[in-house]
Amino acid sequence: MIRLLDYIYNRSSKEENSMKLMMIAPMVLCISHAAFGYTTQEIDAMNATAKPYFNKEKRLEPHPAGQLTENVASFYDPKYHYTIYVPKAYTPDKLWPLLLCFSPSGNAGEYVKKMITVAEECGWIVAGAIESKNGPYEPIVENSFTMRYDIVSRYNICEPMIVYMGFSGGARASAAFCFQFFSNMTGGTIQCGAGHPGGDADNPAKNKNAQVYVLCGKQDSTLEESKSWYAKCRPAVAAAEFITFDGDHTLPANELLHDALRWHTKQLIYSNPNGDEDLLAFRHQQIGRASCRERV
Repeated sequence: MIRLLDYIYNRSSKEENSMKLMMIAPMVLCISHAAFGYTTQEIDAMNATAKPYFNKEKRLEPHPAGQLTENVASFYDPKYHYTIYVPKAYTPDKLWPLLLCFSPSGNAGEYVKKMITVAEECGWIVAGAIESKNGPYEPIVENSFTMRYDIVSRYNICEPMIVYMGFSGGARASAAFCFQFFSNMTGGTIQCGAGHPGGDADNPAKNKNAQVYVLCGKQDSTLEESKSWYAKCRPAVAAAEFITFDGDHTLPANELLHDALRWHTKQLIYSNPNGDEDLLAFRHQQIGRASCRERV
């Protein structure tokens, strides 16, 4: 993690170093302390300062809109990569929601490809971590943080509208990012084939403004766990939904994933805890009420 700071400092001019160190230092502290057993209170305090501070006149260059950009090396640590799709209508003059994807076997860029159609429909930027996969926890966290901060440095993202999506181990990681690492700056989760993240993150009340969407196959070995996680989330968060489908431990059909993002779009528009009227008006104008499923 020290190499993140070394990389930024050595690459930057003196004028840029102060800004970039302000941006990355809270991130590194949050990763280090969470990974080595610091208390929930200490993690919460660090998360309160983890919002990236950047000079808008010196933001990183955005990737082209309307096309898939694969294997992007993060500016903050180039050994970590992500794949990203930016809707054709993207403009930096408005705030945009962001969906971040995680796979238990790595290369969640494949998940991004599944979401392109609905990303265009609902107006979301979608990205997937490449190196993050089941295994040691530190690379999972580092890939997530370096991807998130790289994207926030390139696009006008509304951070309370960042949703984490994952399957199996990627679903558990998604919940951890929502309820532990970014509990004050995350819109929610789409979790497929797993529920409880475990540890301090296994407390949905830590992010009462979150929206949680859980999908699970009817023959999946994690079905009871997924039901239990949904039951725990439902009274603790702003909105929760549980969907089953015919199948075992596998991703659901693309249309079910699309429905999950449509649901989140509606919840985040009409239940946005920050009450950002400009964002709400923009999103309402872009997709309209008719394209969103009614809240259950």
